[in-house]
Amino acid sequence: MGKPLRKSARSGTLANASAAHIDDAPLSRESARPPARHALRRIPDAPADPASACASKPAAGDRQPVHAPPSAREVRTIYWALMVVIGLGTLDQSIVATALPRIMSDLGDIAKSSWIVTAYVLSSTTSMPLYGKLSDQFGRKRMILIAVAVFLVGSLLCGLSRSLTELIAARVVQGLGAGAFLPLSQAIIADLIPPAQRGHKQGGIAAVFAATSVMGPLLGGVITDALSWHWIFLLNLPVGGAALYNIVRKLRPGRPGGAQRIDYLGSLLMTAAVTAFLLVLSLGGSAWPWHSPQVYGSAGAGLVLTAALLAHLRRTAAPILPRPCSTTRCSTSRAS
Repeated sequence: MGKPLRKSARSGTLANASAAHIDDAPLSRESARPPARHALRRIPDAPADPASACASKPAAGDRQPVHAPPSAREVRTIYWALMVVIGLGTLDQSIVATALPRIMSDLGDIAKSSWIVTAYVLSSTTSMPLYGKLSDQFGRKRMILIAVAVFLVGSLLCGLSRSLTELIAARVVQGLGAGAFLPLSQAIIADLIPPAQRGHKQGGIAAVFAATSVMGPLLGGVITDALSWHWIFLLNLPVGGAALYNIVRKLRPGRPGGAQRIDYLGSLLMTAAVTAFLLVLSLGGSAWPWHSPQVYGSAGAGLVLTAALLAHLRRTAAPILPRPCSTTRCSTSRAS
């Protein structure tokens, strides 16, 4: 029994000596580092799969700014700004009716007077469906700001026109901006307003649309007599500028829908078909006799382009308009 005790005592003496030697040794950089157990305690917090950790972090290009939902006051400001731009777009369609005699006396060429109204209707009508697709891809705020800016530039060009050709070209620019007002306003309201309150807001937009359509000729005559016909376009600048300012400040940029395919061929066919029919309705009976080759040719071209558009909508993957369906398919989808 005595020998093991002496051996353990000797080993204890050697252990104490080695410990004293280690304590007296100078600290190196490796020994000055924190113990490994502190690093081991952080391992359970990290995901087990490194690939999942990389996938959970969004890329720098995919990060989107997080915006708080707008307050009730901001929603009201946006709503009134949208009603103002809708009113301006509708007003400029009918406000020139009573100003046409004064415009023709200044610019001449009475035979082309109908193009002042037709150019605006054509450009606004044909651009309307395209704005909805573009807003899905690039965002509502960006597209409504571009549309209001284009409309105001067109209004300025109309007010500064010195010939009928300049006025007609400026009306085309003005209509290209006004074509976005109604569809984008409805889309923005659908994004901001709860479904329970959406019908009331849509009714307000319809009321503004109807009121400005009726008030347009009256305001056109009053402004033309009091100032000049140039001011029926120039007055859009301060009113539209105030609406543009409120939209810039209050409307939060939404998250765009990402890259989507735009049906350019369908847009071209639709624009050409609508233009052909609008030419018949606008110029038939006035600039063109009803039984003239121009009326028959435009109507025939409109029918051919419409048939081509319908055939294109059935074949393309992302049509500009909802794809037409047969009676059997429609009844089957409704039943399901």
